[in-house]
Amino acid sequence: MELSTEEVGQLLGILSYILGVSFFFQKDDRKLKKLMIVFNINHMIHFLFLGALVSALSSFISVLRTFVSIYTKSKYIASVFILVGAVLSSSYMTAPYEMFGFLGMCIGTYSIFMLQGVLLRVGLLLGSILWLVNNIFVGSIGGVLLESTLIVVNLITIKRLYGDQVKSY
Repeated sequence: MELSTEEVGQLLGILSYILGVSFFFQKDDRKLKKLMIVFNINHMIHFLFLGALVSALSSFISVLRTFVSIYTKSKYIASVFILVGAVLSSSYMTAPYEMFGFLGMCIGTYSIFMLQGVLLRVGLLLGSILWLVNNIFVGSIGGVLLESTLIVVNLITIKRLYGDQVKSY
């Protein structure tokens, strides 16, 4: 039995779901970022199979920005990634809903470079909400499951991190 391009894309979306859920339980920022690189590579391929080019480009930029953010915290570098994302996304955008994935990438980029701890997770939470809307429009089953779950898991992790901060005072 041969799988269609759509079916392969949906299977990769389920793999993204598994990867994504596992990394949001991570309390260590550096490990979180390394896991996000693997996730975004898979997610980029997933979106390519679904024919969602702007989402794939946003995932590709997320791979690069997350890698760079492990080694530097620079608002200028974050701005470059957001600008590159804006140029690429606007070049390939064919429908207004494609803006949601791009905006999710922008918030994620700012968060990865400029925030840490609870605020990092809050930024990623906002990005997840935008990606959820994108995935509904794109028809990504794994993406919808992922972002829905990540929103809940991220809220739990934010609560845990906040609790750790309160205990340390």
